[in-house]
Amino acid sequence: MVLAVLGGCFTWNTVQFLTRSIVTTGTIVRMNSKTDAKGRTSWTPVFAYRAADGHLWTLTSHMASMPPEYIVGESIRVRYEPAHPGDGRIDSALHLWMAPAVLFFLAGITFAMHRAKMLLVTRFRKRGEKTISSGSEAGPTP
Repeated sequence: MVLAVLGGCFTWNTVQFLTRSIVTTGTIVRMNSKTDAKGRTSWTPVFAYRAADGHLWTLTSHMASMPPEYIVGESIRVRYEPAHPGDGRIDSALHLWMAPAVLFFLAGITFAMHRAKMLLVTRFRKRGEKTISSGSEAGPTP
């Protein structure tokens, strides 16, 4: 239930962001790399865009990818709220909707596992009751 509520909150925030934000063009200025303990390298884009007020913002995305999703110098669409121009996000389905999708997916998996467990428990209880009632109908043994 908690995952579904969090997914709902993330969805609400994303929808609100989309309704209040405007689109501009940005540029990938750098790709930050990070290597994990298994030697796999993931890449996080750093992008820059100019807000309507003329200020140049440079931000690091919250999404990393293997292999790199972008190349340095690539033009991208960026969304930001005019009231908060420093809160820009890459305008792609992956960058905007990944968090709600993952939370709802995990909520669905958790619900399915809980439901399967309840069905199995109910089935075993019915079998147990059937076995107990079968034994009691035979009467007491001397």
